[in-house]
Amino acid sequence: MTGSWDWIVVGGGLCGSALAYELQRVGLAVLLLERDRPVRGATARSYGGIPYWAGTTALTQTLCREGIALHRNLSAELGRDTSLRELDLLLWQDLAADGAAVTRSYAECLFPPQNLTPEEAHSREPLLNPGAISGALLVRHAHVDPLTFITAYQEAFLKLGGAMVMAQVTGWQKDGCHGVGIQTETEIYIGAEFALCVGSETRLLCAQLDLESPVYFTHGEVLRMAPEVAPPMHCMVMPADVTRFAQEAATSTPEHDLLWRSPDYELIPPSVDAGVVPFDDRSLRVGQLSRVHTRGMPPHDPAASEQAIRDAIRPLFPSLADLPAQWHHSLVSFSRDGLPLVGLPYGSKNVHLFTGFTTPFIYAPPLARRFAAAVTGGQTHDSLLTQVSPRRFLD
Repeated sequence: MTGSWDWIVVGGGLCGSALAYELQRVGLAVLLLERDRPVRGATARSYGGIPYWAGTTALTQTLCREGIALHRNLSAELGRDTSLRELDLLLWQDLAADGAAVTRSYAECLFPPQNLTPEEAHSREPLLNPGAISGALLVRHAHVDPLTFITAYQEAFLKLGGAMVMAQVTGWQKDGCHGVGIQTETEIYIGAEFALCVGSETRLLCAQLDLESPVYFTHGEVLRMAPEVAPPMHCMVMPADVTRFAQEAATSTPEHDLLWRSPDYELIPPSVDAGVVPFDDRSLRVGQLSRVHTRGMPPHDPAASEQAIRDAIRPLFPSLADLPAQWHHSLVSFSRDGLPLVGLPYGSKNVHLFTGFTTPFIYAPPLARRFAAAVTGGQTHDSLLTQVSPRRFLD
């Protein structure tokens, strides 16, 4: 495929597919590059949650409102069912938890959850052992099947005239810090602007242009229980106190940046957030074990990880703990402050980031739409995009 593109979007997961669609939708000539079909990265292993209730600041509440409004119309807009549904989410509290403190920690949410006793939580989800929890919080939560969702974006993008190539990106054709083209194993694709939607791989591609990329990653490990073996569940169940967020905050401070340059270093011991998410096909995602390790490939024993996840869910879901399951691993990117990285990193003229989404299914769709409007002059200044710019850490 020859020619020059207005935009080349690298990465065909959720973020890349949404951004490519929105850029093509406003009339730009867009090429989407993706290594795998079907997609095998963090999007494919995601549980597809859309926490539109969870925004706690003016910024995140705005994105939550815009995100769920967009989701509710996307099937009609894209011309394909995105698999959107809503169901109850139970946030369980351990036996030693301070229930009042947990409730206060959710008080600023756009839609604060309500308190339930262990017995009330059990009545909502009969597989949950009420003897293992001190209580739970209840809130409505949206959900999509990740692969169905990004397929809808990609098909709409192609119908608008966008181009998609399956290729492994290997580097840049460049002029200093200025990207001119993307090098794959077989071709160079020339573009005016580039968007990196590749999660943890952002660090490598930015380093090749001597650009700083304040993006980090965890190794996320989950178990998938197939519909044939999984009993029906009525609710999503997750911990009210998610240790992964504490891991991210502890390992992304400026003091840790030198450690992130090490090729093989564990920054913090792994932890498990015990939860179960039912999919519409009746399969279950069980997990999640998270580790912060600078190696891109799994530095661990899948069997040991699987056992750690099973041990964590056993008190909560004894009927699930020994069912057959398949272990999955992916790299999950994040930023220093829990917000995504959208825009030009410091020193870049035409290489943009669209990555670092801790909660991508609620934030990526509205931010992709805002970004496309901004780059085509539809919005001369979007103060919300300024708040998620990668350059915010230099101010």
